Amino acid sequence: MKRTIYFNFATFFTICFLITTGLFAQTILEGSNITTITVNDINRNEIDTNPVLLIGHLTEKIGDQKYIFTDGTGKIIVYINDEYFPRPRKITDEDIVEIVGEIFWHHNNSPEIVTSDFKIIIE
Repeated sequence: MKRTIYFNFATFFTICFLITTGLFAQTILEGSNITTITVNDINRNEIDTNPVLLIGHLTEKIGDQKYIFTDGTGKIIVYINDEYFPRPRKITDEDIVEIVGEIFWHHNNSPEIVTSDFKIIIE
């Protein structure tokens, strides 16, 4: 019985999150030229749309203000200024974050995101 209740709560939470995230993203995007996109879209199509909105997780810090981000469709390097991070809380790879930024392509055709806005959606 407890497992069923937990599963139903998890399902409910997931559905609420997806609806809320979509509505939240839609609210941010109204009246702006920000495009909601996936990492796979960026890696596959060499998209030059700027700015972009990504929702997912920071999985690893790989340098000063340099992180690996994933949204479940792929991974990409993002640069996030320290001023965006809440203090003294440390962000974990389980936190769901929203990143608004610009795509930059390097000569070796690897994209990176330079963040202009960063929020923790779910801790």
